[in-house]
Amino acid sequence: MERRVIRQAAVAGSFYPASREGLLALIEECFTGHLGPRSVPSVSYDPAQKTLGLVSPHAGYVYSGPCAAHGFARAAQAGLFETVVVVGPNHRGWGAAVAIHPPGEFVTPLGTMVIDEGSTASLSSSCSLCVLDEAAHRAEHSVEVQIPFLQRVWGEKTPKLVAILIAEQRVDVALELGRAIARTFQDRPVLLIASTDFTHYRPRALAEKQDKFALDKIVSLDPVGLMQEVTRHSISMCGCGPVAAMLEACKRLGCGQAELLNYVNSGEVTGDFSDVVSYASVAVT
Repeated sequence: MERRVIRQAAVAGSFYPASREGLLALIEECFTGHLGPRSVPSVSYDPAQKTLGLVSPHAGYVYSGPCAAHGFARAAQAGLFETVVVVGPNHRGWGAAVAIHPPGEFVTPLGTMVIDEGSTASLSSSCSLCVLDEAAHRAEHSVEVQIPFLQRVWGEKTPKLVAILIAEQRVDVALELGRAIARTFQDRPVLLIASTDFTHYRPRALAEKQDKFALDKIVSLDPVGLMQEVTRHSISMCGCGPVAAMLEACKRLGCGQAELLNYVNSGEVTGDFSDVVSYASVAVT
């Protein structure tokens, strides 16, 4: 029997609370607080009819959680997905250019999220860059921080997971992955989450100027243009590759528009706007 990999939470107690009660309370605050959508979403358990893409931040919940909540509130309205694909940047650069977590489970204080073995196998076989790579995921937070929101929104109906990390932020890598995701899910709706923060450690005015270049390309569903703008303007957006891959997949799966749901920065929490990290939530339908 193939060994199943149990991936323990790496950032519980730092990016989000380590206790179940504390985590549930903070997620509820992210939804209901003044920076969030103002209410915990009502969940539709009808089967989703169409693929949905999200851009979702991955900082500590006290900073980016309310922004992320806007995207998960939109996802709750879309219905029940069999699978969610979360693509995040590999901040450490360990492992394969595109590292897919092997069969098993992700563990958080809210329980376990099961890897979709069939979709993982199909994707890894159809993408020449994709490698089943447990080690790349062990300490990385960009996928992990999305999971408690999914568990809170859908509870026992939480979709199965395909977890992917991109170490090489190149346009050819992103497009090849996006095409492979589209081939894997061409016959069923899927929730695609691209995990990224935007400008890092710049004054608010500069961050907003820089991020607009990237966000304009995202809402135009232009993955190549996004990667070009990030390079041209030296935008410190850590997950441009995951976002480009998500956009490419979504377009091939029938999505035709995108909407900026929320844009905010860490200064809204700290009160210091001289050196912010910025976050955005985008829905692609």
